[in-house]
Amino acid sequence: MNNKKFASLLKKYINNNQYTVVYLSKLTNIPRSTIQKYMSGNLLPTNYNNIEKIISFFPLTAYEKNELKNTYRLSKIQKNQYTKKNY
Repeated sequence: MNNKKFASLLKKYINNNQYTVVYLSKLTNIPRSTIQKYMSGNLLPTNYNNIEKIISFFPLTAYEKNELKNTYRLSKIQKNQYTKKNY
């Protein structure tokens, strides 16, 4: 299971927009530690709404938004396949 691509894209967009994790946490009502786990690849959002909340504050192009969403979906599918194989 590979969350690293999603994590690196999210981190890139956060850094490119010069948001701090604390500020983004306040804007989205997502705990700071959770956003940091998303950025490190240690956690995938369980709720697609969290992705929407985060990217709604970034001035991203349609391509960038879709890239992040599709990378999340692919990571989620891989995680589900990994879980099914191991249980």
